[in-house]
Amino acid sequence: MKVGLVGFPGSGKTSAFFALTGQQSTLGHSGKGPGKTHFAAVPVTEPASARVVRPRRQVVFVDVAAPPGVAGRSFDAQVMLAMREVDVLLQVVRGFVSSDGSPADPVGELTDLATELRIGDMATIDKRLGRLQREAPRPDEQALLRRLRAHLDHGEALRELSLESSEQSLIASQQLLTQKPLVVLYNLAESDLDAPLPTDLQAHIARHKLPLVPLCSQRSDSLSVTDLIPLWQALKAC
Repeated sequence: MKVGLVGFPGSGKTSAFFALTGQQSTLGHSGKGPGKTHFAAVPVTEPASARVVRPRRQVVFVDVAAPPGVAGRSFDAQVMLAMREVDVLLQVVRGFVSSDGSPADPVGELTDLATELRIGDMATIDKRLGRLQREAPRPDEQALLRRLRAHLDHGEALRELSLESSEQSLIASQQLLTQKPLVVLYNLAESDLDAPLPTDLQAHIARHKLPLVPLCSQRSDSLSVTDLIPLWQALKAC
């Protein structure tokens, strides 16, 4: 299972990556400079009492850094391409006050990423429809793509739409981003790990049926085997 960490500047995404991977010796990267992609294979180790939650023998975490010049809540084509190549998206959202005093806005971050992914999928679908119309009409695929496009137009992710296996096979090669499972990694200050979730965040994850895992990427000690069990549980369900 390849899990891609995504997040906007200031969310603590890269800190979360290093916390999850323990900066272990298997760490690798591709590309050069600030825009390089970090990845690490992490063995799924659990207490004997929790073996039932094991999703895989190992999980490969991927941290794609935004290239220089890309700021704010948007991504460029390189980052979008990297997200298409993973099995699960793990969005890191900030749950702490930033260094400049800005309050956390987890629902805003989740909404903005969802918008970015929908826009990317709409562009992919439009491109595919245009190609089919010019080169090789396929009525079944075209009808499905138009249905998916309409769903995206209504502001919904494709993972919330039930498709038959035959329909899935028609669009598998498109690697649509909003079809990928999404897990929310709620990055908190260590003192807030046991605090209740904000009510707007509770409502958002309930409405979109998103699993949420609280985590502190800046803990004074390293993450334990037990700390990671909620994440393994969330990934197993994907």
